[in-house]
Amino acid sequence: MSVTTLTEGWERRFKLEWTVGAPSGGARTLSGSITSQQGGHAEFVRLLVQALDDAGTVVERRIWAIPGGVGGGQRAYFEVPDLPLAAEYRVFVWDYSLTQS
Repeated sequence: MSVTTLTEGWERRFKLEWTVGAPSGGARTLSGSITSQQGGHAEFVRLLVQALDDAGTVVERRIWAIPGGVGGGQRAYFEVPDLPLAAEYRVFVWDYSLTQS
C-alpha cells in the first residue's frame, strides 16, 4: 500500500473537489479547489496528485503546493498541468501547518 498523506485526519479539516480537462497535445490538467471546513489558517498546504492506469497502478505522483495556504472556512483553487493520460486521478492532502493565533 502506498502512502497518501503525512497528516492523518486531514479529511475532517478539508474538502477537495477536482475535474480533469484535456487541453491540446494529450496531456491532462487537473483543476480543483480545497476548502477548509474548520477555523484557523492552514499554511504550507501540499497536495498529492496520483494518476492511475486501468489496473489501479499509480503511474505518476506529484506533490503540488497551494500558494498562500487556505484560511478557515475559505476555499483556494489549484491547477496541476501536464499530467499523463490515465484511467483515474486521485488527490489527497499531503501535509499542512496550522497558524497559531
